[in-house]
Amino acid sequence: MAGHFYHILLKNPLVAVVNAGPELQSALRYTEKVAKGAKTHLFAKMTWHGPAVLEELATFIFQAAKTHPYVQFTFMTATSEDDVLYRRHGLDSIWCSPNAFLDARIYRPNTNAEKLYDAIYVARLVPFKRHHLAVDIPSIAVVTKNYEVDADTAASALGNYRDLQYVNYDSERGVTELTPVQVQEKIAQSRCGLALSAEEGAMFACCEYLLSGLPIVTTPSRGGRDVFFHSDYVEVVEETPEAVASGVARLIARNLDPEMIRNRTYQLFMEHRARLLFRLSGLAQRDLFKHAGPNLWLPQFVNKFETWVPSSS
Repeated sequence: MAGHFYHILLKNPLVAVVNAGPELQSALRYTEKVAKGAKTHLFAKMTWHGPAVLEELATFIFQAAKTHPYVQFTFMTATSEDDVLYRRHGLDSIWCSPNAFLDARIYRPNTNAEKLYDAIYVARLVPFKRHHLAVDIPSIAVVTKNYEVDADTAASALGNYRDLQYVNYDSERGVTELTPVQVQEKIAQSRCGLALSAEEGAMFACCEYLLSGLPIVTTPSRGGRDVFFHSDYVEVVEETPEAVASGVARLIARNLDPEMIRNRTYQLFMEHRARLLFRLSGLAQRDLFKHAGPNLWLPQFVNKFETWVPSSS
């Protein structure tokens, strides 16, 4: 069903989180319906490498300002460099990685889970995810999403895996969508997470792995997924199947402490959450920190700020 993500953080003034991308137009129309001309703030989560989409997003924002002058857009950038870049181009932004708003109550280590897979790749079946780099891993699970799936691409991506032990895609039935809890169960059954694209956005899956206590094998990338990485538990390897498989084997052999990985990642979230709470407190003209608790998580926050609004709404 067509639609967009639109999660409301405050009602007075209206403050919502939307995706910075193709959904912006739908989100703006929905804002017009909900706000009815009242001052509104839309925080746009970056879904791709900031510099690559800057011109397109700037054009959209400057045009929207003419037709919807009551709407203020703020970009939630994945990196501090993107924050500076967007400000230099006249756009309001805040360095506030969307990854910091994963619900850590969902993604956490499970020491009782049986380890069934050497690695897991939570990734769409699209070319830029470069599934071919993972084909030499002895045992792997692939968890995908039910959009942008092309049957030929899926067949090519999955057909060459050396030992694909689990995937939630079937050529006849398509994708069996998993809940966040079900995704976490598959992560908990894995020994290592994969991040193999060369360019994208912050990549939620990376921090899903880390909060669940998994180390990561990654290729060099642009887009901001490395903001929460540390060489103690993330290995950057060459862009070859041999290097990826070797990296997985090395990390498994190190037998790293999952609680250490989770706790260090979670602490890095705090500065990003604090920036958003500070900005929201200013908009609400009241201190919201006292409602957020030590984890800086307001009651109205939800995992990834993803509330789906159908296009008919």
